[in-house]
Amino acid sequence: MKNQAPFLEVSSFVMEEVSQEILETSAPPSSPFLSIYESEEAGGVIDLETEEHVQFLNELYDEEFDEALYGLASEAAALYEARFMHEHGDPRIVGYEAERLLDQHFAPLVAEAETMLRTLATVFSQRDINSLVEYEIGGVIDRYKPSIELTPSFEDFLGNLKRLSRK
Repeated sequence: MKNQAPFLEVSSFVMEEVSQEILETSAPPSSPFLSIYESEEAGGVIDLETEEHVQFLNELYDEEFDEALYGLASEAAALYEARFMHEHGDPRIVGYEAERLLDQHFAPLVAEAETMLRTLATVFSQRDINSLVEYEIGGVIDRYKPSIELTPSFEDFLGNLKRLSRK
């Protein structure tokens, strides 16, 4: 054992010459930690995060709630058309005025929806969620009454929001 080091010779780490063509066509190394993978069935790339997001949104989708939102959007469009359709001023000023009008129109609904959700959160935070039965949750939600009189479209939206709160 004369002056021999326990290490490999440095020459063993010298990179062999590889043609440029092989480097350009070789696929990148695969990893089990990628968040995107290829689906053999669909033939495309699937992003797991996007897939989970879409699945979550599909679970939240409710046709009646969608119709209530459509009603509110139609109401907003009608308000805009009645007041701003024939305005030819500065588009930014018209946009600000339209936004202010719509904010004022929908303010009671926004306030009532926020109050309802805050009230429900307070009530349920004081109870053991694991011991609640479905009818108890429905009873708490049904007991909530708006503090002001609402338009039919606002009532429809709030009623659907209450119904979705049960899920």
